[in-house]
Parts: sequence; structure tokens; C-alpha cells
Amino acid sequence: MTDADKEIFEATTNCHICGGELAVTKVRDHDHLTGKYRGAAHNQCNLDVQLPRHVPIVFLNLSGYDAHLFVSELGFGEGKINCIPNTDEKYISFSIEVDGALEMRFIDSYRFLPNSLETLAGNLTKEQFGAIKKCFGDRYELMIRKGVYPYNYMDGPAKLEETQLPPKEDFFANSMAHTSATRTMHMLSRCLRNLGVRLCGTTTIYTWKMM
Repeated sequence: MTDADKEIFEATTNCHICGGELAVTKVRDHDHLTGKYRGAAHNQCNLDVQLPRHVPIVFLNLSGYDAHLFVSELGFGEGKINCIPNTDEKYISFSIEVDGALEMRFIDSYRFLPNSLETLAGNLTKEQFGAIKKCFGDRYELMIRKGVYPYNYMDGPAKLEETQLPPKEDFFANSMAHTSATRTMHMLSRCLRNLGVRLCGTTTIYTWKMM
């Protein structure tokens, strides 16, 4: 703090964050990135505006199966590991510290988001998909649609070498209406054609990236 900052702090009678009166105790609020003094504040207001130390990483159905891919590898790192288990096999959330300062926190979209990813994405306007537009250009509309993947059909490594999509009957395990299934297969074929993807194995990798 400069001498001028100290004088302003001593003379300030209202919290610069909430505007309320600083009746008894006031603290020096500073920018946690630059260290510069911002103003006098209530202690609680100062705590409320601190930058979070964690980066949320949202996975679809993390508790169901994706967690197994990561949990088995986390122990090989040096950072502290924390988790909220549901059972011995399923986790609501888990995290690992990076460089002792930042926490990478993995969470399940089913448990922490107010609705499905499809519904939440559908509530956004096209102008709000700036990051996806930057990555995929004119193909971004294909990326913001609900993806489909033949989970039941992919039952072994040999299927990853196939060079064409499986038949509609094998692709959909549920009783999806014929018209809906046809439309979905057409959309998927268009996605793969635009991305230059041919092998099922590559399709699997793209599916993971888009999730």
C-alpha cells in the first residue's frame, strides 16, 4: 500500500464491496492477482471475493464409469488427493492438488448441474458458443448437438478397426423410433464426414474429446 492508500483506508467508512457501513472492524482488500490495494471492506466481504483455488472439470456420468479411467492413475502423482465416495467403486467427486496451490476438481454433471448438458446447451444462443466456434469454425453446429455412440455395440478391440458405422439396429440399444434413429444416423454420418473420420477407433477418440 502507498501512503495515499493508507490515508484513504483510514478515512473510509463504507465497504467498497457491499457499500455497507464499516462500524467496527475493516480490512484491506487487495487484488489477489496483482496485489494492488482495492479498498476498505468488511472481513466477510473480503473473504467472499477471493479467487477460488480449484478448477472444476465437469464430466458426463463421472460416477458411472469415467472416474475409473482417472482414479487408478492419480496415485502416481505427487499432489494431495481428495475424494467424496459414493461407494468403493463410485465417486461423487475427486480432486488432486497441482504444485501445492491449485486443485483440479472432477465433478459429475448429473450431480452438480441443474439439468442435462443437452438442455443446458439448448438454452444458450449461438453467439454464446464463442470458444467452440473458434475451435471448429463453420462446423461448430455439429459439435453442440447431443452426441451418439454405440456403447453396447463396442464390445471388443476388434470393433475399433471397423471402417464404417454399424447398422442402425446394432447402433441403438433402446427402442428409438425409426424416424428418430434415421435422423440421428444421418447427423452422425455428417459429423464424421466433416471431421474426416473413418475408423470406429478414431470415432471413439473424438467422442471422448467432445465429452
